[in-house]
Amino acid sequence: MSTVFIEFVCALYPDTIMLVGAVLIVCLMLYGATAQVNQATVPANNISVISIPPARAPSAAELVASYSRRLDVVLVAEREDKTSSRAAAAALRGRLVRGLAARRLQRVLHANTSFGEVQNDKWADCLSAKKSKINELETIYDEQEGPCIEKAESEVMDKRNAVRQIIKETRKWRKGFKYLHKLCKENNPKDKKGADTCLVDYMQKDNYDNTIARLLEMLQIAQTDFSSQFETSIGSFEECLDGVFSNFLEGVRRVTDSLHKCYKKKISVVNANSEETKCVVTDLSKLKCT
Repeated sequence: MSTVFIEFVCALYPDTIMLVGAVLIVCLMLYGATAQVNQATVPANNISVISIPPARAPSAAELVASYSRRLDVVLVAEREDKTSSRAAAAALRGRLVRGLAARRLQRVLHANTSFGEVQNDKWADCLSAKKSKINELETIYDEQEGPCIEKAESEVMDKRNAVRQIIKETRKWRKGFKYLHKLCKENNPKDKKGADTCLVDYMQKDNYDNTIARLLEMLQIAQTDFSSQFETSIGSFEECLDGVFSNFLEGVRRVTDSLHKCYKKKISVVNANSEETKCVVTDLSKLKCT
């Protein structure tokens, strides 16, 4: 009966049956998609959170070891600075001496301009006056050369002293660490852990690690400033010497020009008189004749 009834209904309402079937198919498809989504999302809800344990605080022994390594860096920096200090001092002297020697050689060459053998007594005193003037110019050169040297050395030494001051501080902290380390060992004989804890307490109280790190940073900056100032001061020194040498050359040119004028003036005085007239050069531009 049930089969006959179903066939009767299908024959009577074919369109309705197709619509209901389509609805059922759609429902089944939606149900299947929802099930897949749920299956995909279920594992996400079941993911366990990975907990990261807090970092372990370093032990007293590890802290002491780190302090010792920092001290080794300080000691190396002190030794390297001592070596570089000697090298810098030698380099400064060398650069200054080379600069001075080169210009002094040029000064001598220009000052001793050769006019040949003096065979004319009429202008021998002109040459004597010329030599006197050149000597005056050389004295002025020496006086002006001194400040150039002093300025260069002063600028370099100021930066060098800044480095030395920081080295003095690092040395003080290094010696303080060694003293406290020894003290803690004496107060905790045969107890390394207790001695390490004692030392760490001192170091943390004095903010030792940060202080040493800061001093090393300052040392690096000061050494860089020193190297920069070294080259700057040498450049300024050579410019200063060039200015002094230029003034000297200008003076030599004036003296040489006056020498020719002196000779011509003396010859004209002698030739203007029938008798030999004795003229003494009191200055390259002045004659005193009798």
